[in-house]
Amino acid sequence: MQLKFFKTILGLKSCTASYFVYGETGMTPLSVDIEARMISFWSSLINPLNAKLSSTLYSIMLSNFMYATNRNSNTFLWIEFVKNVFIKCGHMYIWDSQSFPNRQWLYANFKQKLTDLFIYDFHAKINNDSKYSNYRLVKTTFEFENYFIKTPYQFLKFINRFRTRNHRLPIETGSWSGIKYVERKCPLCKCSSSIADEFHYLLECKSLENNRKRFIDKKYYTNPNVIHFKSLMSCLNNHSRYIKLCKFIKAIYVFFRLTFI
Repeated sequence: MQLKFFKTILGLKSCTASYFVYGETGMTPLSVDIEARMISFWSSLINPLNAKLSSTLYSIMLSNFMYATNRNSNTFLWIEFVKNVFIKCGHMYIWDSQSFPNRQWLYANFKQKLTDLFIYDFHAKINNDSKYSNYRLVKTTFEFENYFIKTPYQFLKFINRFRTRNHRLPIETGSWSGIKYVERKCPLCKCSSSIADEFHYLLECKSLENNRKRFIDKKYYTNPNVIHFKSLMSCLNNHSRYIKLCKFIKAIYVFFRLTFI
């Protein structure tokens, strides 16, 4: 539901890779909050001063869980889940002792640890998946992207979709047809060995040469490389250059809509 909401308000297709959405918004999955709150609730159950029925039931369930010969049944799903959160966060000693020094510390520690684990997985994913080959160049920090605020409204959807592969460039349409990544070449540059991705159309494709000369500084496309691509896509603080980039990316969308769609 969270991902569907973000994709809807950002105007992204439903099959957009999840890590694009998390990366652009700087939001962690709801599972991080859910697991942290479960630990907080667990901490209230083991309070020796808590005389509530829920604490008594937990003590009985825990005792049965500890001595159960078959933990694969549905009887212990909640306790097993909580235990796995402790394992994931490296705090098995707290589970084993069923005690902790401070409830506020416990919640804050687990919330931060779960957030850090997700961010680690996020960077591991974008650094090892070919779908994020260009995204990893411009997304070095997990945080909300300020271009959502600074980009003029008429260009925002083009920038956002270009960064998240919500387009019909061959690098994306090739995946729909099951074409191997290395074989997704530009149909307009028949002699080119370059993959037909965002980098190619921003800095290399001959069919966009006139628009490129109009909107992009010569230093970027004279010797196209990943450093120039990263610098150009990260020029938000240079207003004039960034607006020209927005206009060029919009021109790429218009060109491909007229040519292939």
